[in-house]
Amino acid sequence: MGMDISGNHIQMKAVGSRLKDDQYDEYQKMVKQIYDEIDTISTKWKGIDQTSFMNIILSKRPAMDELGKCIQGYGNFLNASSNYLKQAQDNIGDAAGQL
Repeated sequence: MGMDISGNHIQMKAVGSRLKDDQYDEYQKMVKQIYDEIDTISTKWKGIDQTSFMNIILSKRPAMDELGKCIQGYGNFLNASSNYLKQAQDNIGDAAGQL
C-alpha cells in the first residue's frame, strides 16, 4: 500500500508564521493580563485564603509558560516543514525536467 502525501507549503508557512508570531504574542499578553490582575487582587485581598489562592495560581505558571513554548514550537515546526515540502517539490520538478 502506497503513501499519499500532499500539502501546500505556502499555506503551511502562513499558519506556522501566524502561530509563531501572532498567536504566541496574543497568548503571552493574556498570561501577562492574568498575572497583572492577580497582582492587583493581592494588594486588596489579604489573609490565609489569599495566600492559598496565590500559591495555586503561581504553581500554574510553569505550565502556562510551557504551553507558550509549545505554541511557538509548533509554529517553528510548520515553518520548517513548509521549507522541506517546498524543497521536495522543487527537487521532484527538477528531476522530472531531466527525464
